[in-house]
Amino acid sequence: MSEADQSYAPAEETLVDAIPAPEEAEPIAEAVVEEPVVEEPVVEEPVVEEPVVEEPVVEEPVVEEPVVEEPVVEEPAVEEPAVEEPVAEEPVAAPAPKPVVISHLQGLKIVNQAEIKAAFDAIRSDADPMTWLFLSYTPGKRDQIELVASGSGEPIAALRAILDDTMVGWGLLRYSWQLDQARREKFVGFTLSGDKAKVMAKAVMNMHKSAIVALWGHIHTELTVGCPEEELTEKELKDLVLRSGGAMYDRATM
Repeated sequence: MSEADQSYAPAEETLVDAIPAPEEAEPIAEAVVEEPVVEEPVVEEPVVEEPVVEEPVVEEPVVEEPVVEEPVVEEPAVEEPAVEEPVAEEPVAAPAPKPVVISHLQGLKIVNQAEIKAAFDAIRSDADPMTWLFLSYTPGKRDQIELVASGSGEPIAALRAILDDTMVGWGLLRYSWQLDQARREKFVGFTLSGDKAKVMAKAVMNMHKSAIVALWGHIHTELTVGCPEEELTEKELKDLVLRSGGAMYDRATM
């Protein structure tokens, strides 16, 4: 190709390019043919169960350890001394004393002879404070006597407080007084024959007088009283003792 051809050729390409290109036709959709789905049969494989083999349980022997018993040391029991609570005993009524008949008392019965003898001994003891006692008949009985009362201290005032002129009975007292620098004592027996006492009671007393004298034992003087309030006084007793001059009358003892 000559140079002229070469120069012209580009002009043709330019012209061709100026012509619009025809529109592309839309593609024709192809018909979709659905192939039938062929389901393959599911073949289930049989489940083969394996046999369960149980392993034998081997029990291990239990080895028991010997129990070693420790010796029990017993501590000696200390016994506490039992404190016994005092049991309150109900008072038991003492049986009535049986009267004692003494031959030299002329059939006169004495209730509680031991108590009466103890009272007489106490009055005669310098170590005992008892200074007086009084005996009389048991109520309703004229052949039985008993200890009515006894006491210590100044005897005259004590006797005047319990005696009156309707009573009968006998007593013993230890009378003491101060003479110069010495203390004097005398034993005085007395008979109470009340001015207003029953005549029969006085008569029975006279029958038993010797028996009572035997009970008195050793005395210094004796006094008979009809009215204690008037005759059983300090002055009367002191004058009687002084008149006796200290004479001692020996009497039989119990």
